[in-house]
Amino acid sequence: CNVSIGGFTGVNSQNYRLLMQPVLSCIAEAGGEIHFEDVIDQVALAMRARGTGARHLLPSGRDTVLRNDVLWAIKYLQQADQLQWSGSMSDPVTVTQKGYRTLGLVADASPSTASSPVAGPCEGGFAEQSEPFDMAGAEPAQAVEQIVQRHNRDLISTLLNRILEQTPTFFEQLVVDLLLAMGYGCGGAGLAHRLGKTADGGIDGIVTQDVLGLDVIYLQAKRYRPGAAVGSGNLRDFAGALDAHRASRGLFITTSHFTRKAREFVCTTSRNIVLMDGQQLAGHMITYNVGVHCAFSANIKRVDEEYFDPGY
Repeated sequence: CNVSIGGFTGVNSQNYRLLMQPVLSCIAEAGGEIHFEDVIDQVALAMRARGTGARHLLPSGRDTVLRNDVLWAIKYLQQADQLQWSGSMSDPVTVTQKGYRTLGLVADASPSTASSPVAGPCEGGFAEQSEPFDMAGAEPAQAVEQIVQRHNRDLISTLLNRILEQTPTFFEQLVVDLLLAMGYGCGGAGLAHRLGKTADGGIDGIVTQDVLGLDVIYLQAKRYRPGAAVGSGNLRDFAGALDAHRASRGLFITTSHFTRKAREFVCTTSRNIVLMDGQQLAGHMITYNVGVHCAFSANIKRVDEEYFDPGY
């Protein structure tokens, strides 16, 4: 990878900005498509060629700073529509047409920009992400919270992409698993199950709230791609299915979103139907640890004033 890496200083919250253009250039030079691990190898080679350390570990000791920063650089390049990546290590990272245009603009930049060893976000294409985190003067807890919120927004997109890669059967089971994790079904896996091919009239799953089966929630799950909204017709069919089962409560979940008319219909029907769109679905998955796990955690400590001043 014939790129210049400058300013990389080990553990540094701004390293990902220094790596954005090199990462984009490395992928473009590799033919516009390369796997994540290969990106790391190419950037690491370029860094070693300049005598820059590429093996620094994160404070957790579980991963290298370089791997973490390359991942963040790719995430922000995705948000700026410079790269495309599903988030799966088995899928390649691909340069978009906008990414190629950005590289051309960088090459033709003004002398002040071109002379910089590594151009960060610039008017050529990265302005949308010029300052992802405003941590100057922020308390550590506030800075961490800001980072976690930004990370979770990225994670939501990744989760939805991964769900779309799976089968409808997988999605139906995911919905059941999520509701169990949220505390529905009295904590018993036997009280929540998907109906699969035996589904009757638009019902994909059932969650029984008590062992006698007196309180039942009926489920409908639609694995739609972005832009394919769930309309009022889908909700009318679901309401009809609830009527057929003499059910009073239903939950309609989709990976996409609901149209305005669909939401209006739910407000007018006598059935108690709750809607959960893709953003809410992935958000609940993160909250209740369904399809995700904790990569690492950190404790932020403060001085114990009572210890030093008993009269505090």
